[in-house]
Amino acid sequence: MVTDQTGVLDDGRGEIENALDDLLTEHDVQLFVLFVESTDELSITEFADQTATRNSLGVNDALLVVALDDRTDAIWISDGLEDDLTDPELDAVIGRTLEPRLADGDFVGAVVATAGALGEAAAAVAPTPGAPTPGPGPTAPPVDGGGGPLDVGGFLGIVLLGLGIVILLVWLTGRVSRVLAGRREAEERDRRTGRLAREANALLVSTDARLRTATDEADFVAAEFGDEQAAPFRTAIDQARGELKAAFAIRQRLDDAEPEDPPTREAMLTEIVERGKRANAALDAQAARIAELRDMERNAAAILGALPGQLEAQAGRLEAAEATLGRLRRYAPEAWQPVEGNVVEARKGLDGARQAVARATASPPPTGHGLVRQILLAQEGVAGARGLIDAVESQARSVADAEAALEAELSAAEADLGAARTVLRDAPVAGAGAAKGPDLTPATRALEAARAAASASPRDPIAAHREAVRARADAAAALAAARGVAAERARVQGALDAALRSAAIDVQRAADFIATRRSGVGRVARTRLTEAQRMLEQAEATRDRDPSAALGAAQRAERLAEEAYSLAAADFGRWDAGGPSPTRSAGSDIAGAILGGIIGGILSG
Repeated sequence: MVTDQTGVLDDGRGEIENALDDLLTEHDVQLFVLFVESTDELSITEFADQTATRNSLGVNDALLVVALDDRTDAIWISDGLEDDLTDPELDAVIGRTLEPRLADGDFVGAVVATAGALGEAAAAVAPTPGAPTPGPGPTAPPVDGGGGPLDVGGFLGIVLLGLGIVILLVWLTGRVSRVLAGRREAEERDRRTGRLAREANALLVSTDARLRTATDEADFVAAEFGDEQAAPFRTAIDQARGELKAAFAIRQRLDDAEPEDPPTREAMLTEIVERGKRANAALDAQAARIAELRDMERNAAAILGALPGQLEAQAGRLEAAEATLGRLRRYAPEAWQPVEGNVVEARKGLDGARQAVARATASPPPTGHGLVRQILLAQEGVAGARGLIDAVESQARSVADAEAALEAELSAAEADLGAARTVLRDAPVAGAGAAKGPDLTPATRALEAARAAASASPRDPIAAHREAVRARADAAAALAAARGVAAERARVQGALDAALRSAAIDVQRAADFIATRRSGVGRVARTRLTEAQRMLEQAEATRDRDPSAALGAAQRAERLAEEAYSLAAADFGRWDAGGPSPTRSAGSDIAGAILGGIIGGILSG
């Protein structure tokens, strides 16, 4: 509600806002304040009228305009306030309250006092004249007991007058309601816009100051931990600077000579706030990451002291993981190939971690960036080994779960397909124009494929289970189409649960494979995995309210996870054979992967 192009009100904005809020709350007068250097060729009253018109002021609005260089001022009021604030009262407010304080250079006090004086003038109510005392009047004529002639014309006149009064009251009530509704809407908009303006202005100032500090901080980080650690921080600063630059451009448009209508102004202020928050969020994420690095340097002794125990804990799992791999090898290669090299890679990671610990504890030990780098290498080696061994155990559980559920899924698919045949046999379609029953051929073929996969030797329990789940899903869908979706919701739900389990197995398999071979897996496989995870989450979210849609989402998640695994395996095979890395340029080392994983986790969290 305060626009100051001169800067003379900066120190008293809070006091002015309080005075304007009091005027609005206590006297229902919305006062806008505009301080400018000059109105140029326009007179002060013409400028005030033009400003009020362009900004759609009305209802209970008033506008105080002061042109400092011109030494002129004016108060504009809407038509709705003319009964409350007369011209003599406005002249008195200007001459006795506003201008003396302006002449003394007390600009904030002039606005505050003017708001108070307008409130007092609006509250002043002219005294109601006393009701006349009834004097003696003519004596009413005696009532004639006889029946006089009825004045029909007079009676009709009274009725018509009453109807007219009722119609007028209804019209006035509707108009007053509309005016009051418009006034309430305008008041709420102004309050909301005022809050937004204050928040936006504060964000602009604080973010600008923070960016200036962050630029220096990035140089300190580079000196402390190296350019590699400072690079993400500088990227975040550039991102925040872009947001702030755009926000200041919007603020400039709000401050220029072309006024915006209230909805546009509110939208622009909202965008300033959103951009300021995004800029600060980018800086916050990097501040947290840098704090972790500094904590790591401060706590280096404790971290290094704990690493040998962590190393031995993972080393102790290697023998059991090797035995688990041996048990998996009695199945088809597809059942164990995803984790075939995990134990070997885990040993490499632990060896690298031991070497990093040795370098960190050498005499003399590294400091600063060098120390943090060795700690990160050791931690990544331990974490990588843990993930690789966990993936072996997870694959073994997945194979066992798939094998345990396989026969039940086949039996359920067979039962559903048989029930669908029975429904179609007992209720044949009559008439050429009648709707046809579902085609059972796809479900039949899916069941045959599942039986073949289950009887293969050696078999892949996960693939066989997947085929069985598909057969059950097709059979359940055929049966639901035959009997009606509502009657068969429970069966579809059962198929959905199985599909969700199968999809979760495939998604987990692909996720474990990509996570433990990230250096050799490219973008396409990662994209398929992300979409598979999204579809699986969608299936879980809709399983209760729309089982059929959830089933489709789960099946799509499963297919995407298969694609992700196949693509990732192909990427890794090429990379492992000596091909270029699909994820980064040559010359990157394990530290890049370590830091990328840690930074990515911080930013996404």
